[in-house]
Amino acid sequence: MKTREVFDALIDGLFHANRLLAGQYSGDESVVALSDCGVRAATDRLVAAGCKRKSITKTMASIVRAVEQRRGDVLGDLAAMLETLSKSNGQFFTPYELSDLTAQLTIDQQSIEAAMEKKGYIELQEPTAGAGSMILAAADRLEELGYCRRIHMSVAAMDIEYRAFQMCYIQLSLRDIPAAVYHGDVLAMTTHQVAYTPVLFSHFHLHHQQLAGFRDLMRMVQAGPLAPPLKKVA
Repeated sequence: MKTREVFDALIDGLFHANRLLAGQYSGDESVVALSDCGVRAATDRLVAAGCKRKSITKTMASIVRAVEQRRGDVLGDLAAMLETLSKSNGQFFTPYELSDLTAQLTIDQQSIEAAMEKKGYIELQEPTAGAGSMILAAADRLEELGYCRRIHMSVAAMDIEYRAFQMCYIQLSLRDIPAAVYHGDVLAMTTHQVAYTPVLFSHFHLHHQQLAGFRDLMRMVQAGPLAPPLKKVA
């Protein structure tokens, strides 16, 4: 099995594991069933390639710890280092250092206080999310200013590339960022699927407004005067 195939299988496993947790919190049995199958399928692919189950578990645990504890875009950096990005499609992730600089320059105490007074949380919309570098930097900046990413931010993120969609979802899930992550094309106004991070459901009493906001966002995109109807792609 090639490096990219191993990386893809690990990402598949982590993606479905986090969706499994979200499904358990939300009580969505269909998500739980599909995600459980996804975790098993990813593990079986790695075992079939000669990986030991114990090593798979340790590797996934190491990735989880790194994402949870390290400031930065862990999966984006790892994908770039392993050369798994699609250069032919122009896929290059924004370095976390640049994302951090952008957050420092655009998010200040005054803007946060204005958002808090209006809704009680800040809203971020990222149409080309990649692995989530910009969102992670914004969350880090929010906490620098004394706020909590778990309850004081709401994120809608999208990426056209499936693996980037998965990596973004994994990192926002592990960093406890309330988000709806879409696999879709923002220019064509199409969406293939959406995945909600577990914290949205584990703290549902705090985030029910954000969930309603995500639905309103999709209705707004669909009804926009310059936008074609939003198409659900099978």
